Amino acid sequence: MKSNISLLLTRGGPASMNDGGAAGWIGDTASGLLAAARRIANFATYYEMKTRAGTVGRTGVALMLARIRERRSDLPLNLVGHSFGGRLVTAAASTLPSFSERVTMMLLQAAFSHNGLAEKFDGKHDGAFRTVLRDGRISGPLLITHTKRDKAVGIAYPLASRLARDAAAAFGDANDPYGGIGRNGARRTPEAEFRVLGDLDAQYRFVQRKVYNLKSDKFISNHGDVTGHQVAYAFWNGLTAAS
Repeated sequence: MKSNISLLLTRGGPASMNDGGAAGWIGDTASGLLAAARRIANFATYYEMKTRAGTVGRTGVALMLARIRERRSDLPLNLVGHSFGGRLVTAAASTLPSFSERVTMMLLQAAFSHNGLAEKFDGKHDGAFRTVLRDGRISGPLLITHTKRDKAVGIAYPLASRLARDAAAAFGDANDPYGGIGRNGARRTPEAEFRVLGDLDAQYRFVQRKVYNLKSDKFISNHGDVTGHQVAYAFWNGLTAAS
């Protein structure tokens, strides 16, 4: 059997994995936008978690991956992250050598900007993690689940992200500059294609060096609903494409 390492990093809520407890900083959105704003109890915690995910990814996890590759340069790396864990594994991937081989990644309802992988998203600036694709730090495929049913990334994430500034845009969706990748997929990313997360008979035909935004409305009902067979099947197809 071929050896490989899969690194699964999640950042779900402490008590539950539904929208009410997701990511630890999101309140119940059932009563509307104003209620969601009131129930994000501590925005400082949100920013701390956001910063910590990037720092841990670029330092601790990156060092671990470097040591693994030093000892086993032939070993495939399969990086999977949920919520802020998606930011963590993407930050870790950004430290890998350019044109790395045998590195796949899957982002499960990731909590970072839908412009994070973008090229010149505002006409001038690349996304914070653009180097992951531009410099070939993963060989791919890169799979991204996204759904409008995820209120955590769809409502609370852009609400927290836009505190310092407001913008006249549709709140949280693909036109919102503060939208999350777990809501809208990777936007303004030349390597990205939009597909649909299918059932266990889906024929994906993923290829390397590509990004696949998997619209997951049918099989992912909330922020933490990422353990279904359909998600695992898509991931398995990603690994098959990378082999």
